[in-house]
Amino acid sequence: KYSSRFAIHIMFSYLALGLLFFALDLKRLMFTSMLACAVLCLYLMSSTNASLKFDIQNQETQFTIAHFAVSNFDHSIEQTIDQILDTDADLVSIQEVTPDWARLFDTSLVTVYPFTLKIVRIDPYGQYILSKYPLFNSDTIFYREIPHLKTDVKVENHQLSVMSTYTLPPLDRVSYEQMNAQMDLVAKQVKAISHPVMVLGEFNIPPWTKDIIDFKYETALKDSRRGSIPTSLRSTLAGEGVPMDHIFYTRDMECINFVPLVNSESKSIGISGTYQFIRKRVNKQREG
Repeated sequence: KYSSRFAIHIMFSYLALGLLFFALDLKRLMFTSMLACAVLCLYLMSSTNASLKFDIQNQETQFTIAHFAVSNFDHSIEQTIDQILDTDADLVSIQEVTPDWARLFDTSLVTVYPFTLKIVRIDPYGQYILSKYPLFNSDTIFYREIPHLKTDVKVENHQLSVMSTYTLPPLDRVSYEQMNAQMDLVAKQVKAISHPVMVLGEFNIPPWTKDIIDFKYETALKDSRRGSIPTSLRSTLAGEGVPMDHIFYTRDMECINFVPLVNSESKSIGISGTYQFIRKRVNKQREG
């Protein structure tokens, strides 16, 4: 399970071996390596959102979400706040929030984001949701002692549910079973909601794993990320660019833009997506 995050590295390795065997005139090994590379390419394409084109903007309400993890920030507090504010997102999700970070966010972001929902922990499960729009029906759903934030957002005339989850990397059988139990809990919550839903967080597994594929199939959620190649090839080869954070959305919404957020050193610090409500769904809500 842990090695699945290196699928892109393995794919490039097969390609490099194929070129090496071509130079050495080892035809059988060359065809074998190229075939293995092609099979892995096809799997990555089929297991992720292969469409490189975002949905076309309509005349309905648009909504931007930015997601961050504290562990991705550098030590500059002012730069961190600037990076969050520069997204100009309508809703910001921050995970791994400790008491020190919570005090910083309370003093620095409350003027721009007056509506907040938070749970502060000394472990990685601290979470913070900040919004420009009113939050209501807010709740904290626990799997054992692990929290998952859930809230509704009033976006003009539309109601949107947002769920935040954080899972530890599946390094052993216990953590793997715990991750699946958390995802099952989130899936049950999503399926019980009739209006648009977005699920975001640090899943700590890449989008091409069977667990993410099964989760999207069970909940009928779509992935905001297009393709499987991360932003920076250099960070990918260094083992730092594999996408582990995700924003999923139900099919009554459309993603019109999605960008990985990076700092001045091209290191990933988060993700941001812009979404719109589908006109057919909005008209149905108005008629009902």
